[in-house]
Amino acid sequence: MNRQRSEHTLLLAVVCCGAAALLNLTLAIRFGLAHIAALAPYSALALLLSGVVLLRFRLRRLAEDERRDLDTAPETRTTLFERDEETEALTMARTRAHFERWAIPTIAFILGGLQLYLARRLFGVRPVPLPPPEAPLLLTSALLAGQGFVLFIVGRYQLGLSQQEQDRWLRGPGALVHLAAWAALIGAAASVAHDLIPNSTLWAQRALAGLLGVLGIESLLRGIAEFYRPRRRVTDCLSYESRIADLVANPGPMLNNMAQALDYQFGFNVSETWYYRFFRGALLPLVLFQIAILYFLSCLVFIGPDEVGIRERYGRPLDEAWLLSGGFHLKAPWPFETVRRVPTSLLEARIGEPVFEDEHEEEVRLWGQAHHLDEDVFLAAYRAEDLPDETGDAVPVNLLNIDLSVEYVVVDPLAYAYGHADPKLALRRLLRRAITREVASRDLLDLLSAEQLAMGQRLRDSLQQDTDRKQLGIEIQTVRLEGIHPVAHVAHAFEEVLAAQEEKRALISGARAYANRQVPTARARAAQRISEAEAYAAQRRAVAGAEAERFEILAATHDRAPAIFRQHTYLRALRDSLADTRKVVVAAGPTDEVLQINLEEKTALDLFDFTAPTLPETRP
Repeated sequence: MNRQRSEHTLLLAVVCCGAAALLNLTLAIRFGLAHIAALAPYSALALLLSGVVLLRFRLRRLAEDERRDLDTAPETRTTLFERDEETEALTMARTRAHFERWAIPTIAFILGGLQLYLARRLFGVRPVPLPPPEAPLLLTSALLAGQGFVLFIVGRYQLGLSQQEQDRWLRGPGALVHLAAWAALIGAAASVAHDLIPNSTLWAQRALAGLLGVLGIESLLRGIAEFYRPRRRVTDCLSYESRIADLVANPGPMLNNMAQALDYQFGFNVSETWYYRFFRGALLPLVLFQIAILYFLSCLVFIGPDEVGIRERYGRPLDEAWLLSGGFHLKAPWPFETVRRVPTSLLEARIGEPVFEDEHEEEVRLWGQAHHLDEDVFLAAYRAEDLPDETGDAVPVNLLNIDLSVEYVVVDPLAYAYGHADPKLALRRLLRRAITREVASRDLLDLLSAEQLAMGQRLRDSLQQDTDRKQLGIEIQTVRLEGIHPVAHVAHAFEEVLAAQEEKRALISGARAYANRQVPTARARAAQRISEAEAYAAQRRAVAGAEAERFEILAATHDRAPAIFRQHTYLRALRDSLADTRKVVVAAGPTDEVLQINLEEKTALDLFDFTAPTLPETRP
């Protein structure tokens, strides 16, 4: 009976772990509990390892029985050939030898691969679903607690048997069963704390998945180390055992090793001294005292100046009289009372997240480049006068990305905290609806112009009405349009259309400017020509009148003294005609002398030519 005790223990572990894995999978599939699904790998892996070790124990027992039978059987010589154990192909000893040589070293790789694969699958759930309202969390926590208790008893029993030399192989599956028990208790605690801590199931699922990944890495490393060990070894292969699981299940040997290391360092038995025994006896009360102090520290609440606290009793919020302002406050310890903090400072909600991780980084980005990580696309109207004739029944629209930020403050903390599961998400959805309603009735060119200021004010008023209707408990302060641009993949075509429209408007504006410049110039020149002609006509009329009046005066003078008038007129004409000509006056009497006068200009003057200057001729 003692020889089969280990096998019976492992068989019990296989049954318990199988029932636990089946229960966990049923709860996870039936109610969609993600943190319960993370418990199934622990019990399933404990089932696998317990089955392998059970097979190992059974092969060892059968091999020993076979050897005992061979040793007690009478030796006979009735066969043609000698009986040789090394050449016997179907003996249990040879089967066990092959199993120990090839199967046992690969168990670590199998466990490591399964653990890493299951951890990757658990981390791949995006997003992790929260427990649905119809999930029986209390019943689930009770079942998990019972499961953890049963696995804990089985694991402790296996670890206790592993202290004996012949049952040393029970240590690996016992530690893994013990770890599965702790995982079940963690799942039960997460289910109970879900009402107090909404993300408790998420944290439990992530923690269990992370621990499973660490166990997988350890199993692979131990398998590789076993593969490179020398083939000659006096100990059995135990590469499938997890030191991490063993440390969680049985920390006593580690403490003993620490005490032995301390004795070795000091050179005497420090662990036998009175102060060490006193410290070891006072360690547990000290730890319990610290735990109690940490627990009662949950009675202290410090509220910042830019937030208010809502006191919750058994998960239910109290009325507004219990709102906690900034400062120090006291409350009942957790889980009897908790405090939910609500910010009262200026908050911001954005449409479009910045591409740059550094918010102070500035870079000029064109329309053809993405401006944000997650850009929302909106539809804008198209001007009727810009529609081409070949559009037909199609309705052209503009695809836009809008960069917008909303600043708001919380005026009703209770409505903001309990009216919606995620008030920021609700505000963003209302903002998208308001933008869609506003942009659909506006053209892009209007949105790119001064219409932005009026649009921001209309969005603020519309968003405030929507938030009041949804009872978000906030007040919208400002709505800022930070940028409007077309979608990146259609920006090139949009730029071409916009460039053609701008070129058309530029040509029209240039023609108007040329007309405005040339028409006034032509009108000014025509007025100048008319003014010059009128001035010339006036001048000619005045000169003709003066000449006619002069002629009448000369005619009257001629009539009075015709000879004198003719002589005077002749001499004046002679004077006027010879005004610029050099004249020589010769004084001579009435003689027959002939005078020769040289009128050529001299090129050089002689001494006799320096005479007194000739006086200018005076006209009569």
